[in-house]
Amino acid sequence: MFKLKRLLSMVLSLAMLFTLADMLPQNDIIAQAAISSPYTTPSVTPPSNTHPRVLFRSADVASIQANLSAEQNSAARNRLNSLAAMAMEDSFTGESGLNKIEAAAFDYVINNKPASGAKAVTLLLTYLEKYCSDVASGSITGDQTRAGGLVIYTASEIYDWCYSLFTPAQRNTVISYCETIAGWLEIGYPPTGLSATAGHGSEAQLLRDLLAFAIAVYDERPDIWNAVGGRFYQEYVPAREYFNTANYNLEGDSYGLYRHMWDSWASLLITGMGASAPYNSANLYQTAYGMLYMRRPDGQYMRDGDTYLDTTENMWSYWGGNSQAYLLDSAIGDDPYLKSEYARMVKNFGGFYENSPILQLIVNNPEIEPLSISNLPLSRYFGSPVGMSLARTGWQDGADSPAVVAQMKVGEVNLNNHQHLDAGHFQIYYKGILASDSGVYQGLRNDNSEGGTAYGSEHYNMYMSKSVAHNTMLVYDPDEYSVNTGFPSYDKVSTNRKYTRDGGQRTPYNGHAPETVSGIQSNSKVATVAAQEIDPITPNAPSYTYLKGDLTDAYSSKVSDYKRSFMFLNLFDEEVPGAMIVFDKVTSSNSSFKKSWLLHGLEEPTINGTKTVFSRTYADDKNAYNGKMTVNTLLPTNPNITKVGANNKYSIVNGRYDNGKDWTGLPANSPTDEGNTWRIEVSPSTNSATDYFLNVIQVSDNDKNNYIPTSMIDTPLVYGAQISDRVVTFSKSGAKISSTTAFTATGSGTRKYTMCDMQAGTWAVTTASGTQNVVASANGGVLSFTASAGNVSAAYVGSSGTPAVYSPTSTTNDYYSTRMNNIFVYNKNTPRKESGYFVMPLSTIAKYFNLSTTRNNDTISVSAGTLTATLNLGSKAVTTNHPAVGGAELGVEVFEENGEVMVQPDGFVQLFGGNMNMDELSHTAYIVTPTALANNNLAISYSVDGGTTYTPLPDFQIYVSKYNVELPDNVPYVILRATADNGSSTYKVVDDYNGAKYRHGGFRYQPFNGNSQAQYTLEREADNGMIPIKNEIATGKVVYTDADSNVSTYSITFKSKQPRITAFTQSSDFTDGSVTFIGGGAVANDNGTILDSAASELRMY
Repeated sequence: MFKLKRLLSMVLSLAMLFTLADMLPQNDIIAQAAISSPYTTPSVTPPSNTHPRVLFRSADVASIQANLSAEQNSAARNRLNSLAAMAMEDSFTGESGLNKIEAAAFDYVINNKPASGAKAVTLLLTYLEKYCSDVASGSITGDQTRAGGLVIYTASEIYDWCYSLFTPAQRNTVISYCETIAGWLEIGYPPTGLSATAGHGSEAQLLRDLLAFAIAVYDERPDIWNAVGGRFYQEYVPAREYFNTANYNLEGDSYGLYRHMWDSWASLLITGMGASAPYNSANLYQTAYGMLYMRRPDGQYMRDGDTYLDTTENMWSYWGGNSQAYLLDSAIGDDPYLKSEYARMVKNFGGFYENSPILQLIVNNPEIEPLSISNLPLSRYFGSPVGMSLARTGWQDGADSPAVVAQMKVGEVNLNNHQHLDAGHFQIYYKGILASDSGVYQGLRNDNSEGGTAYGSEHYNMYMSKSVAHNTMLVYDPDEYSVNTGFPSYDKVSTNRKYTRDGGQRTPYNGHAPETVSGIQSNSKVATVAAQEIDPITPNAPSYTYLKGDLTDAYSSKVSDYKRSFMFLNLFDEEVPGAMIVFDKVTSSNSSFKKSWLLHGLEEPTINGTKTVFSRTYADDKNAYNGKMTVNTLLPTNPNITKVGANNKYSIVNGRYDNGKDWTGLPANSPTDEGNTWRIEVSPSTNSATDYFLNVIQVSDNDKNNYIPTSMIDTPLVYGAQISDRVVTFSKSGAKISSTTAFTATGSGTRKYTMCDMQAGTWAVTTASGTQNVVASANGGVLSFTASAGNVSAAYVGSSGTPAVYSPTSTTNDYYSTRMNNIFVYNKNTPRKESGYFVMPLSTIAKYFNLSTTRNNDTISVSAGTLTATLNLGSKAVTTNHPAVGGAELGVEVFEENGEVMVQPDGFVQLFGGNMNMDELSHTAYIVTPTALANNNLAISYSVDGGTTYTPLPDFQIYVSKYNVELPDNVPYVILRATADNGSSTYKVVDDYNGAKYRHGGFRYQPFNGNSQAQYTLEREADNGMIPIKNEIATGKVVYTDADSNVSTYSITFKSKQPRITAFTQSSDFTDGSVTFIGGGAVANDNGTILDSAASELRMY
């Protein structure tokens, strides 16, 4: 019904508009009547009677002009110039290419080009008329919320920037068209529909498109600002002020960053018109840090909520979706780390949201240089209303990176929408995802059919969005569903998302999102952070990260008390780098309610008594995972541990109404879709109202047997666990401990203790090492100290005392990263600049180039097949046995560091058929290997007789990129070709003869003029592989692109002696008097070609 009403509204609006258009002269469409607003008129207004004011003011033009000239914005500048030039072409009518019109308007207002502005005005009017006409005629179909919103936004920019070039009647025309389109938006017009806290209402419709429109037309139509700005300040701003304190968007890894982007865009629109920032800017821009910390070493994100990026990004790629959010937030906060993350996602700042470079040119401050994220602390807490800690052991990239990443989530607020019922969820990554999220979203079938995985499908409602699909706790009340729904029997069972059938958490607010902050606090609060602490002694590289939550309210009345504690331990151990301890105390209202502790992983687990092992071993021809997660279940004693996932039934829900029904959805045909998982369920063997769960999880390499035994601590007051040199305890009651607490740590040597749930204040801790005073903070309640193993006793002294706190060390390390074939890879030593040259471990190059290395003292030999290169420590020289290549001279000496040979790759990888280029914005070296070529049996050959016969390129090896070939005398051209087994791979042949104006007989000849010199210096794709010989020499290149878009270039220089001549002739083909040089010959002249007096017309060049 809602869609039908919108359709009728669209038809009526268009009918009125075009009937009026028929009655009035061109460009005399009048504006519609003022709209009403149910919102309080905002005290903030756009500045009156002055333009520009959309995104910037006149006073900002000079700084934007400076931005245009900055090297950091060169890609955006080039894109702008290209778009503006296309807009000025006579053939361009504006019927397509909205960003071209935008570029012309920007060119006018910034570069003071009246012709560009006039063209933008004309083109916009044409565009708006055709767009609305196409929607009316059905040429454009579907929901116009996003497409139409972009039209409104761009039209508003042009209206504002070219304001003085529009006539009053034309301004009315623009306003009328935009209001018509606004009526098609999902939010409605006036924009009173949808929620301001979640869903589509939190996207561009109001936060960018209508907000820009209201700012642009404020003088003519203040009523639009009163409605749009009124709602923005009354509903949107308070909600963002509440959400942004967490520095994380509740909607997760895909939708969260996308929707947050519009909050940032709105802030830029408000400040751009000269008003104060609408939100706390520090909280706003730091929201992007949430996903920065959720980044996995393999380039993907930890999953959170509905994930669509896993079906749009390639395996092993550095996920680049929603990169614009990092750009906007880095601009708002002048933040070098967020700018660095944007640079890592968008090479050379060369990608533009909605194909428009303009916002980057306006907001990006080129004086802020990107700074490596490796300088950031390894752990970060994201506060209320999220309540989440993210911890890692390093920032290294690559599938084989030694970095562990752990997510620990309390999840205080649940707005439904793209959030899941996952309070208390956690994830662990080490050389592959180990403790994972579960459920398929928009997979193979993005619909509601059987196996479908669309939003609202049965898989989504009954499994993916539910607690059972997460590492949470199930408490199964067999009557919960029927009591809450009134459905007494299975034949009346509903698959509506709002109902709980899996034994998991309740759906707050009947599955909807409250529209106000007070409504959220009253209806959507499901959990509370009880304590959190990051090791205050070494906050940059903390030894522990602690989080505790009260999850009672996440469940129905079946749970009377539930607290979960997480302790992540950075063990600083190469063999077992990290561990997580998860402690649960849960009390149900009925002792018969079965409790199940859940843990998901992508591969079938092995259960051996109370020890469970999950592995991640996916591999392909580019990379491989090699992670292992070992779970020791210390509580409950004698647990029942079962696994679910056999026979591809990954989404089984057990219970009275499902009875083991499998709701599995079909995943996308991509290994990045990690939605179908195995799981274990850990349950007590006997019924009890209160149960404890204590699980110690450690990670290590799957191909090694590294494992650290664990043990449990059990006293009247605490449960705890020991692993490695760490001892962790938790309160049995769940409440803070203030009485003397004693236990014994087994073994010998020094231990690092973290006693949780301790009363804030000073404690006297006595061990074999003596007595020391330790202070527990109010927020953390952790006694952290180092002492000997053995007996430990902690006695409360009093509430006074200041916890030991050290500020994070400020670092500015200019670390560099490496991408092999566009994939971030791990380096044992950190790549960096030495004496201005980029250096990296030779072992990384050898691994990805499939090179073998041998070493004899300071001499290192590197080989591939019969090709060998030799390096020496302390020397820049590289020698090779290839007859066509004499070696290379590096810019910096080869040296050794931490057992790794460090070498400058640029100049070295080319010897083995590779290429390298540096992106200084992201501090990333992009290296292309010839591996794919080897797999495809690439062969290169050439012909000197017009393609009748071909000669294989002498001594060709895929690892060698440069060749010299001596041809017979008087060869006018050579034809170069390549072949490969892989049909999906392609190649092209290029030469250095570019920009021909004329063609003749299949070959080219160029009239000499003042521009020809530049034209000859550029490369072009050769006609049918033909390379003309000029000055007795020519260089052709085979540019090979494999199926994965990796590019390798082979350069072949051909030499052929030509006849010497002394005369030029005038071609009769031309009447403009220009001289045409024809054929080959060796004579010094401007463009390197000359008439061959023995040549026929068909050999003219």
